Amino acid sequence: MDNVERLLKGAVEELDRLLNAKNVLVDPIEKGDATVIPIVSYGFGFKSGG
Repeated sequence: MDNVERLLKGAVEELDRLLNAKNVLVDPIEKGDATVIPIVSYGFGFKSGG
C-alpha cells in the first residue's frame, strides 16, 4: 500500500503544481472604471477497481 500512497501523493502534488492559480489565471483586466479578475475552479479524482 505504501507504493500506491506515494504514487497518489506524487500525482496530486504535480497536478497542484501544474494547476495552481498563478499558472491558470491571467492578470486583472481593467477597462475604464471596471476591473475584471478572471477566476477558475478545478477538480480531479482517481478511481481504481479490482
